[in-house]
Amino acid sequence: MWGCDYIPYASGWGGWIPMVFWLLILGGIALLAFKTLCGKSRNGNQDADRNDSLAILKTRLARGDINMDDYNTLKSVL
Repeated sequence: MWGCDYIPYASGWGGWIPMVFWLLILGGIALLAFKTLCGKSRNGNQDADRNDSLAILKTRLARGDINMDDYNTLKSVL
């Protein structure tokens, strides 16, 4: 009939430009959500974890929970 087959953005340049735009926007949002939910990698926190463990070990030695031999053994494991 009179223009009933006209669908905006369905042909020519107008068909794929908005689709690519929205795919990039949604892909960026998905990447941001993934990075936020996963947090830092394990390698990024490894030094901080070792320092925390060493501080706990020193505290246990100072309290007398472990002796110097145990301290050295556990420190070598870290």
